Amino acid sequence: MTDQSSSLVVFLIAIPVFILTIALEWWFARHRHEERLYDVADTMTNLHLGSGQLLIGAVTKAPLLVLYHWVYTQSTSWGVPSWDTQQWWVWLLGFLVMDCAYYWFHRFSHEVNFLWAAHAVHHQSEYYNLSVALRQSWIQQLYSGVFYIPLALLGIPTAMFFMLNAMNTLSQYWIHTRLIDRIGPLEAVLNTPSHHRVHHGTDDPYVDKNYAGALIIWDKMFGTFTAETTTPRFGVIKPLRSWNPAWANLDVWGLMWRRMRHGGMTFAQSLSLPFRAPAWQAEGESPLAIKLRTESDYELFSARHEQLMIYASVLGVIDISLGSVLIAFAPSMSSLNVALSVGAIIGSAVIHNALLEGRPWSISAEWLRIGLLALGLAYAYAQGLALSWIGGGAALLALQMVFFMTQTRGLSASPDR
Repeated sequence: MTDQSSSLVVFLIAIPVFILTIALEWWFARHRHEERLYDVADTMTNLHLGSGQLLIGAVTKAPLLVLYHWVYTQSTSWGVPSWDTQQWWVWLLGFLVMDCAYYWFHRFSHEVNFLWAAHAVHHQSEYYNLSVALRQSWIQQLYSGVFYIPLALLGIPTAMFFMLNAMNTLSQYWIHTRLIDRIGPLEAVLNTPSHHRVHHGTDDPYVDKNYAGALIIWDKMFGTFTAETTTPRFGVIKPLRSWNPAWANLDVWGLMWRRMRHGGMTFAQSLSLPFRAPAWQAEGESPLAIKLRTESDYELFSARHEQLMIYASVLGVIDISLGSVLIAFAPSMSSLNVALSVGAIIGSAVIHNALLEGRPWSISAEWLRIGLLALGLAYAYAQGLALSWIGGGAALLALQMVFFMTQTRGLSASPDR
């Protein structure tokens, strides 16, 4: 098993814990009549983005593995001692080094436009709950590894790096909740739900604060700490206003393109925009006509096709489940088959969230997807796949078709608002 696969296994083990704790938080919030804590469409989008991150990571993390291991090998050949993974204190020190590296990766992801374009995905939800922790960019992992190359230069072995990276990521899950207020003296050292709520806030005192991963000490050391004093408004200042997981990864790029085309920038300013801070405005630039999250009369995004909610949610859960199965089997599959399977699952997730949102093209796209599945079953039959598998797949597909027909009878895909 590769080092990359080992870290994926950690996440596979964590997935049932995520689902259970999200369900418990949802139930507890409803029990306390906190109806605004969760939204079905928002939660499904968060889960699709988390699943997509792991799926795309199964394809894209291999180059990081190669690069990191090459730098690690070079550093040890230069005389840098390799860390002894048999010592507990080495793991503790490694966790501190990883957490510090994460702070700087996270901070730069807020301070440079093209890095923010990827990281913004995690902040787009206008709610704040445990499912938001799983809302992750599909693009960010293409560059985030660069910030961890110094760990290879320090002599941290490749397998240890991937485990530390997984541990650091998982340690941040519990801080995405509004149900925990303060936790006493530990607030001085740990990154806590209170500290991280600040980070997800769009209010002036909170923007670009509290970048910490597991330990808040880095923010206090580098001057980016702010305590929570009022309940934040969550989201991004220029809202996404979509449940589409693919567009969530492209929205900020789209905003930059619109600014370049219509904002009155010079050519040089346009070229520099991806490297500027997200809040930067060119002299004489015309602001885009966008309703900002910080405006007092802003209303949370709520477009949805209520009659298709059940179908889209059920199929969305199936998409996410298939993603978990694919991640488990990916190490034994060819790269081509993994890439094709990832594309199929992500495409399916985009269609089902479009149904959720009520996009005009979504019903036709879903019928096309069902037709392609039927052709896939016919091809599998022609290739001699066991009849029991073909029969089971055909029966499930027939049930899905009946389900979809009953949900869409007499409908066009237009959202109820």
